[in-house]
Amino acid sequence: KKVFTRDELVEELLPVLETMFNMDEGIWFREPVDPEKEHIPDYFDVIKHPMDFGTIRTKLEGGKYETPWNFIDDVNLMLTNAFTYNRKNTRIYKHAARLKDVFKANIDPPMKKLGYCCGKNFVYLPLVLYCFGYGGTAYTCPWQIARDAEYMEYICPTTKTPYHYCTRCFNEHKTDYIPLPDETGNTINTEKVSKSQFTKMCNDKIVEEEKQICKNCGRVWHKVCALYMDTIYPAGFVCPPCRGEKKEHRYVAKKLPHSKLARHVEERVAGFLSKNTESSVGEVVIRVLSSFDKCVEVKSFFKARYPDHTSRLPYRAKALFAFQKIDGVDVCFFGLHIQEYSSDCPAPNTRRVYISYLDSVNYFKPSYMRTKVYHEILLGYLDYVKQRGYVYAHIWACPPHEGDDYIFHCHPENQKTPKPKRLQEWYKTILDKGKSEGIIFDYKNIFAMCVDEGLKSAEEVYYFDGDFWPQQLEDSIKELEKEEQEQKALEEEEAQQDSEGPSEHDPAAVEGKNKSSKAKGQKKYSALIPLL
Repeated sequence: KKVFTRDELVEELLPVLETMFNMDEGIWFREPVDPEKEHIPDYFDVIKHPMDFGTIRTKLEGGKYETPWNFIDDVNLMLTNAFTYNRKNTRIYKHAARLKDVFKANIDPPMKKLGYCCGKNFVYLPLVLYCFGYGGTAYTCPWQIARDAEYMEYICPTTKTPYHYCTRCFNEHKTDYIPLPDETGNTINTEKVSKSQFTKMCNDKIVEEEKQICKNCGRVWHKVCALYMDTIYPAGFVCPPCRGEKKEHRYVAKKLPHSKLARHVEERVAGFLSKNTESSVGEVVIRVLSSFDKCVEVKSFFKARYPDHTSRLPYRAKALFAFQKIDGVDVCFFGLHIQEYSSDCPAPNTRRVYISYLDSVNYFKPSYMRTKVYHEILLGYLDYVKQRGYVYAHIWACPPHEGDDYIFHCHPENQKTPKPKRLQEWYKTILDKGKSEGIIFDYKNIFAMCVDEGLKSAEEVYYFDGDFWPQQLEDSIKELEKEEQEQKALEEEEAQQDSEGPSEHDPAAVEGKNKSSKAKGQKKYSALIPLL
């Protein structure tokens, strides 16, 4: 195990500490917090482990730290305390944020000199959870379970599937049990779980990047920094300083199985880069990492209302990803999830492709070519499926909500989510280029296409797996059937009242009844509109 001397740690880490100590923002952190002097009597009730620059310096110069990670942990503790106790709009909170940026910018070089990968703490924010309320899927409840929000959770003991309900939906269930939705969102004749079996949770879990300990020297490296996999290091992890000369392993993007689709897109991107870049650009590798047959199961309410509509729509699901070699490492920077409905698929999905998800992380170099490379990948795919006989392509052109991630688990902090209008313009740029090259004949939104094609019924509209339209249609049918039941009950009640005979001396009651019938009729008509 590598043992660091006091002088080694002081030489590398003290300059980092002094840089922050001497900043104007560091004035709040140079000495331990005095609750009496600062008039904050509850400080130690909130902060259980106080820390400051002075204490850190004393421990560093006194040889109390065994590894540089002990020093980093204390600096992060000090900053976390400031974020915990102070509000975001306060000076201390803002100054702590500034110190954190400076610390992140300065800690890596000394850590690398000491044989570590870096000095950062990589954390993954909580995933956005969706509520299964209102007897359906995530799309039926208008509420996401936001970060730091409470929710109710049940985990199926056999399948280990988690079911999440926001507190609003959970409390609105008047019965003592909750029906769990199946894969299609149906809750009729499904398993019912007692409310007492649900557990109150909080969506505040922050997952840190796992670390690996070198079996030779004991240094700690992030898995992502070491590119660690058990299959690459079957005998145990050995860090690069101990390993010496780096040997290329066989787990690289270029050695992944190739396909006709990937080769077609890869050649298009390579040709584009060779014509439009002066300096050498890291090789771009395109691969289809997943390709298998699936079926869209038509949802229950739609199937009941349109019994002649096919209940299963087969398609080929594919996942296409792009890699670029940056500093000797294959970096995945672009992903595409696709559904291909061939000529064997029944109408209305025959010979259509649906680009359900498109996602990227802004690591491609040079950055000024990033967007154009994305365009080339998408056009390369459209060109390929056109040559294979597909006629229509559908793109879901809607940005994710804040905090959502489509394909990649997380994105760089400096990567912004486009607004809907900007994203639509982004797609239009691609499509216009495709028209000029003869890949695309024309493009329009789904409403314009339905009008142009003269579609008369909801069952004539394309039905894609996980798309927005099928779920909206299911919700509309549910609402319509509910209103039809209410209308039927009202008519039965009126018929019964008519059979008993209306009161001739109570014109107000008759007038009220007529108004109620008229209102119900208007409501029913308005609910029919989305289905025409």
